[in-house]
Amino acid sequence: MSDYFPSLDELRLELPLFSQAKAASSARKFHESEAQQREVLAHLRAGESIAKFEWEDGGKRLAPAVEQLRNAYGFVISGCGTSKKPYRMDDVRQRPSKAHVTDEMKAAYYCLPHWQSARADRLSMDSFRCVCCHSADLLQCHHLTYKRLFAERITDLLTLCSDCHRSVHKSCRLKFPSGVQVTYAAQLGWRTFDAWLLP
Repeated sequence: MSDYFPSLDELRLELPLFSQAKAASSARKFHESEAQQREVLAHLRAGESIAKFEWEDGGKRLAPAVEQLRNAYGFVISGCGTSKKPYRMDDVRQRPSKAHVTDEMKAAYYCLPHWQSARADRLSMDSFRCVCCHSADLLQCHHLTYKRLFAERITDLLTLCSDCHRSVHKSCRLKFPSGVQVTYAAQLGWRTFDAWLLP
């Protein structure tokens, strides 16, 4: 292997996202139905503290709906859902600070000029070759992190062919953020919040 192009085994050691993900059966479902999120938000806005909940379908997991409210809409919800530290919303009149990302918004992101420029810079830096298999066919630009979404650094990206990109996504849990700051959301075609999200 050349000094510039690490082997796939070397990448697995250097980049945690290349490590094998846990079995699909143990992976938790992040997105919960809008109906569950609505119900939880209504209780929190009413000033209630929530530690346990039972859905109509018999499910009892409250955390995924709360995490979606936090991550996709930016609500500040304290607590961890235990009886000693139940979920609660200190400011029941707060407005969401993030817009939930739809598939259309995600597609719009990859058409933005800043993304096209960052992608071109990374492909050039990697000599228009996949860093895993060195293929020059069907190249894509992979995010190593989404921390600087809308202002990516070249080190936040990696050039991969479509096959290696697919393999990376199968073995890592890094996903496009479920919510983006409202200040950026308009660039992706977002209009406004649904009524159920507003106080």
